Parts: sequence; structure tokens; C-alpha cells
Amino acid sequence: SGEFAYEIAIEAVPPCAQLDDDHEPDNSPPQAKPIGEGQNQERMLCPNDQDWYQITGEQDMDLYIRVRGEMKQYLGTEGRKLQMVLFGPSSDVPLQLVQMKGDELRLGIQGLPEDGTYVFGIGGSGDGEFTYNMDIVVTPPCPVDDVREENDTLEQAYGLKDETPPQP
Repeated sequence: SGEFAYEIAIEAVPPCAQLDDDHEPDNSPPQAKPIGEGQNQERMLCPNDQDWYQITGEQDMDLYIRVRGEMKQYLGTEGRKLQMVLFGPSSDVPLQLVQMKGDELRLGIQGLPEDGTYVFGIGGSGDGEFTYNMDIVVTPPCPVDDVREENDTLEQAYGLKDETPPQP
């Protein structure tokens, strides 16, 4: 027996599907939405959901994708374990798969293997809602080598002359 004073705070959380970003539906590789280089802000990944994107790539182009965001957990205690995966134009095997570290995912490929449409997805198990921003940087292939080519391996190293004037 006894009394105690208390307060109740109630937060109405609309279903995540009502908060989804403008790329939906993008929940599977066939539904991947085209996306370009630059900053892509205010993306939303609902619990038990995936986001898929496609980007056009050239052979030997470099591709860097960084995803940073905030996880909100409404149900349960299991943390969401996110990952990002990249598939090439003619491959069913991932070119790269990265796990989340801290609050971000980073994926980088130097020298894409072929021209075409690359598909990448963000998802993972757990019940968290993830709001994120994504930065995509592409570096085109080097158009012309310099006069010292071929010097791309240790065996092809170019010998330099020591042109330092003698010390008095």
C-alpha cells in the first residue's frame, strides 16, 4: 500500500512508411532508383526495409559512397546492423560489402571493372529506423598518361638522375 506521483509522456510515432523519402518504392534491386553524384540528403530507411540505388559507371572510374545517419529505436532492444553492398552491371556476386562502423557506411572502389549500371543497397537486420545523408563521389578514368609511362609497377620504375649540385 502507498502512493506515489508520476507523469506519463506519450509520443505518437506515425508508421515509417508515412515518413519514407521520395525514392520509394526502392526496396529491392529491381526497384533501384537512379541516383547521381553529389549529396543526397534526408533519406529514410524503415525497420526491416532496404533502400536500393543505381548509378552509371565507366570502366576504370573510381566510385566512393559515404552514408552517415542517425538510428532511432522504437521497439525492442536489438540494435540494427546495417551494411551496404555493390553489384556490377553483369555480376550476381557483390563487388563489395561493407558493415556499418559507428554511424556511417563507407564503400570505395578504385577502377570499376566495366561500363554500365551499378546497383547498391543499404539494409540489415534489426528494428531501428535510420535517417541518413549520402555523399557520392565519382572520379573519371585518367584520360592521358604522362611521358614517363609505363611506370605502374615496381618493375617498371623510372630511374631518376641525381641532379643535386655538389656541396662545397
